[in-house]
Amino acid sequence: MPDEIPEVIWNKDKTAGILNLITELNMLLSKSEALRMIKNGGIRLNQKKVEDPSFIVTIRDGLVLQAGKRKFVRLKLER
Repeated sequence: MPDEIPEVIWNKDKTAGILNLITELNMLLSKSEALRMIKNGGIRLNQKKVEDPSFIVTIRDGLVLQAGKRKFVRLKLER
């Protein structure tokens, strides 16, 4: 994991489907691309591999999402 991870302020729902979350954060261009990445083991949430494309993420401060080897985002909740 890199030392510097870009932070994104999240002011939407407290839960989100993993495919929607990835595309809303502009980590990947489409849900089909995100689905492919999940099937190939390329999506991680706090360093744990996401294997279920219907996974619902509970958004919390400091959550780190990784797509592939080089795309990282840390979520920061808007207060």
